[in-house]
Amino acid sequence: MFFYHSDTQESDIEHVTNASASANTALAAYSHGTVPVMFTNQPTAAGVAETHTGAPSSPNATSLAHEYRWDWVPGSTAFYVDGALQANFSTNVPTTAGRYMFNNWA
Repeated sequence: MFFYHSDTQESDIEHVTNASASANTALAAYSHGTVPVMFTNQPTAAGVAETHTGAPSSPNATSLAHEYRWDWVPGSTAFYVDGALQANFSTNVPTTAGRYMFNNWA
């Protein structure tokens, strides 16, 4: 799920289903069967690195309902799972309103 206005105005919450895939080299700590949830603010300008962190997915992530949320305010993006703060970023924070979207890359 993600907030999106443009390629420089985006925040994501992603369940990564294959952390050990070659495209996910930044997720090496989560390989060997642990499926992480990634929290990301995409780069706000060319040449800027994305701001991201991962957390282990809940062991019942596919069998129970969970609340995934982010609070976006000027200068900060805070990410939550079931009301517990997972990450709070002050870099690459979107500055323009956009759409809340769901997507499945399979």
